[in-house]
Amino acid sequence: MVVGALFSFLPFLLNLAVSLFLGGRHRKRIRSLMEGAGSAPVEECAEPAGSTDVYFLAGEDSGDLHGGNLVAALLQERKGVRIRGMGGPLMEAAGCDLDYDLVRMNVMGFIPVILSIGTFFGLFRRFLRMLDTDPPDVLVPVDYPGFNLRAARAARKRGIRVVYYIAPQVWAWAPWRIRKIARSVDRMLVILPFERDLYAASGIPAAFVGHPLFEHLDRVRPARPVASSAGVVQRIGLLPGSRSAEIRTLLPMMLRAARRISDEHPSVRFVLPYQREKLGREIDLVLASDGGDLDLEVVEGRTHELMSDLDLALVASGTASLELTYYRVPMVVMYRISPMAAFFKRFLVISPHIALVNIVGGREVVPELVGYRDYSDTAAMILSRWITDADALQGCRQSLEEVRSRLLFTGVAERAAGFLD
Repeated sequence: MVVGALFSFLPFLLNLAVSLFLGGRHRKRIRSLMEGAGSAPVEECAEPAGSTDVYFLAGEDSGDLHGGNLVAALLQERKGVRIRGMGGPLMEAAGCDLDYDLVRMNVMGFIPVILSIGTFFGLFRRFLRMLDTDPPDVLVPVDYPGFNLRAARAARKRGIRVVYYIAPQVWAWAPWRIRKIARSVDRMLVILPFERDLYAASGIPAAFVGHPLFEHLDRVRPARPVASSAGVVQRIGLLPGSRSAEIRTLLPMMLRAARRISDEHPSVRFVLPYQREKLGREIDLVLASDGGDLDLEVVEGRTHELMSDLDLALVASGTASLELTYYRVPMVVMYRISPMAAFFKRFLVISPHIALVNIVGGREVVPELVGYRDYSDTAAMILSRWITDADALQGCRQSLEEVRSRLLFTGVAERAAGFLD
């Protein structure tokens, strides 16, 4: 099984090698599309769809959230529609008949994927049997390209329409996936303004429906009014990510930065929110060895409530950085990679930024510290400047508001549901 898993990575490695040596032209083209996009209007479906049997695939927490909202919108719009899929608890709660909790299989990194490959193969065979014995009218993959693109290709070969919601981030570092998407997908429903032109340039029908995250946050935990967001820095958030590996690599660096800030600004308090009990155990292990006497409040299960009250943050690259953008919280984005990954990053990564707030903004709205070095001193220096320089702090908040305005849409799930034909 391990040998088979290794062979399954050969196409990926081949594409990676080709992109490394021959992909410069494609990277330049994608970068120019990203830089010239700016803001864009959302699109409505001229003739709302009428499919009665829809199958969803979501393999991550964010996909479960946005897939769940799309399931709820679809059930509201179409009476009698049958909705099945593999996803997570939020999709199930919204009304999806769940075949398997794929979200709990979410793994990251080469070794974890290899160890889980047997389970993935079994799930994929189960999915293929479903396509052959009880096919849906339309398949809706939600992000999660590793599993979902293979599933989309299999469905389309069987004549099943594929509408992909939340496009894989081919613009980040894997442009060869665009060819695979063109063979596997009938329509892309994209959530970033520049993605529509990117896919359209490759002959893939695409509709920009708006980003669903800010609308969701607007419902569950609205941001404070702009006028009340200025003032003295009292609370700094540490958000090292939602995976165990991120906790182990990023949290020690964040704690070192926090201790330096605390030495210079003893009135500042620190808070570390997290969502899952498993992450709490990882956090406890790090704090036992690196926590020291830092005044740190560790809180489970109230992430958005705490985010909305932060003045500053240290955050891992990912969804949390976009959530902080919604709350207009100036942040330093951090990510730790190996020396080898740092070397190849120069040749493979397309966007000059990794944080979505900077990608959408088209510039460095907030600082990014990405590499294999210890950036704790640099992070502490940036945050300390914001603590002492009210004009710089407010300038960053205003820049975050500009990005926020580009991504705050209403009716995203309802709009996307109209395209599930």
